[in-house]
Amino acid sequence: PPVDGVAVIAGYLLVDTVPAIRASRGDPPRVMISHGRDDSLLGFDGAERMRRVLEKHGFPVVFHAYDGGHEIADATVTELRAFLERGETHDLPIR
Repeated sequence: PPVDGVAVIAGYLLVDTVPAIRASRGDPPRVMISHGRDDSLLGFDGAERMRRVLEKHGFPVVFHAYDGGHEIADATVTELRAFLERGETHDLPIR
């Protein structure tokens, strides 16, 4: 089945993933990126770079930056649910 939404939480999409995700449907799916500013394992700058690459390729991106490290913040779970259930595509509040 086509991909309707992709969530990247404290991680990265590999560059070769972009064409595969896009090929699954006519329009690129929504992408939610949630990443901690103090992530020492996967730096925050990589999340910002991923956002720019995805937007350059036409993906609608929801970006959630939070204070914290390489973790899933409590607010991220709630925001992920909203993204998946309601298809929200606006940037989420920065925490």
